Amino acid sequence: MKTVELMYLELLKRFDGGKSLKELDPIGDMEIEFDPETDEMDIKALVEAQEKVKEECMKPAFKNISQAQIEMFKTKESLKSEIQELEQEIKKTSQMIMSSDLVNMKRVMRRLEMVDKNDVPHLKGKVAAGLSAADEILTTELIFSGFFQELNPHQMAAVLSCLVYNDNKSEGKPPKEDELAEPFAKLLEVANKVATVMIESNMEIKKEEYL
Repeated sequence: MKTVELMYLELLKRFDGGKSLKELDPIGDMEIEFDPETDEMDIKALVEAQEKVKEECMKPAFKNISQAQIEMFKTKESLKSEIQELEQEIKKTSQMIMSSDLVNMKRVMRRLEMVDKNDVPHLKGKVAAGLSAADEILTTELIFSGFFQELNPHQMAAVLSCLVYNDNKSEGKPPKEDELAEPFAKLLEVANKVATVMIESNMEIKKEEYL
């Protein structure tokens, strides 16, 4: 250890405190070889890239950077790192929530006989999977209850409009016409059944909002 220290001090003495000490070339001096099968990048390309970075750093725009600007950059990088960590935490939390929702939805589908105990979909479940423009579960329940078979085209159009209606439900009013009042009441009955099953299966919904 003492020998190494003496050699180091001698080098500093010979080369002006290390300022005039020549950098070793990775290829010419250190004889580092590039193996295309194991190395991700050519060492020669890395050396050339390093030289380009040095040249850029010697330009006035970089030489005149103040210490305050350097500190601001460090702070920025630190904040970027914190943001990335927070994003990862959010992602993990979202995945956990999605996983929990998936388990609860499977429970709903089993209770409504859309899948079997092994989560293999029945015809009812396949129909629900094919729907996308409305509440899949509620629409499927209406279809398989024979609800639409009892409706004329006018009533059917009115009911379907309820299934895709997205505005504030508190402003909606039950239809006054007898022709529409009965289908609307039946729709609420089936929706109430679906909402009850969802709540009992730990889905985070509010029945009054669902209806």
